[in-house]
Amino acid sequence: LAFMTAPERRKLAAVFFSDMVGFSSQMDADEAKTLGLLNIHNRLMEAEIERQEGRVVKTVGDAFMVEFASAVQATQCALDCLRSLRDYNEGVDPGDEIHVRIGIHVGDVVERDSDLFGEAVNIAARLEPMAPTDAICVSGLVFAQVRKKVLAEGEDLGDLTLKNISEPVRGYVLRPSEESLSPQLTLTQGPRPALVEPSTKRLKLALLMIAIVMGCGLFFSLYAPHFDGLVLEALATVPGRRTP
Repeated sequence: LAFMTAPERRKLAAVFFSDMVGFSSQMDADEAKTLGLLNIHNRLMEAEIERQEGRVVKTVGDAFMVEFASAVQATQCALDCLRSLRDYNEGVDPGDEIHVRIGIHVGDVVERDSDLFGEAVNIAARLEPMAPTDAICVSGLVFAQVRKKVLAEGEDLGDLTLKNISEPVRGYVLRPSEESLSPQLTLTQGPRPALVEPSTKRLKLALLMIAIVMGCGLFFSLYAPHFDGLVLEALATVPGRRTP
């Protein structure tokens, strides 16, 4: 029998990945409670996805992979998800709060057996963990398409180096805006990730140097008198040398 493969179809799509923050540790601490929170999370997310005509490609545990026809729909859905979860969190105890991260990219994808493949999918998946808690990380392509069409505030992350992605990807963090007057994205320049690591190394080096200086000062304060006595004894043994 000839090997049969599922038909493939190329298309443009906005790909949305989301993940519950701290899900694994919560499951380890209280499985029954966390599964209850997962049900609430899924219900809130699915309502917003349906509202923006998204298609849930797959769910894995607490993670959603969703396809949208446009970057605007995907981003609007993500912002609405954050607003919905924020409203939920305001009415529950801290231990019952639900927090998420979301990543979005738009590009060419391959559809096979209702699943999506391609670099656009990989980039969206890599952007998701770059988002802070209760925020969205979108690519530059997404940002260019939504910057005047959604109510959000933004932060420029600069060029991001993503795992298994050959070229840097420009990243932006988006959060729901409190401004309701204009669908204009406010962009503030944030620290580029490439600068974070060297700054951390410089701080560690400075702390190490301070510790060395303090250690040397403590050492000499304790043992300086003994050194004076040893020096005098050594001088006394030198021929022709008078000891004071």
